[in-house]
Amino acid sequence: MVNVIVRVLPDNEDIDVSLPLTATATDVIEKLLENGIGSKTDASGNPISYQLAPKGKGRNINPEETLEAAQVQEGDVIMMTPIFVAGN
Repeated sequence: MVNVIVRVLPDNEDIDVSLPLTATATDVIEKLLENGIGSKTDASGNPISYQLAPKGKGRNINPEETLEAAQVQEGDVIMMTPIFVAGN
């Protein structure tokens, strides 16, 4: 387990969470959404997709990549940002 801060954008809401290093980005996002962290749909009812990116590391965590493989460490801030698709 690793204790991190998840910053949910665009609200800049910081959530302290303890996550298993074996969890994938998809696992983390699904669990956060199940617990009411972040919006599942936009104002028009369209589903929102998210990505995770450790702050200061200059890259996103791939959906099936584990936190361990992404080298997430104790105390890291992980940005949970919506994915916007042009034309939608």
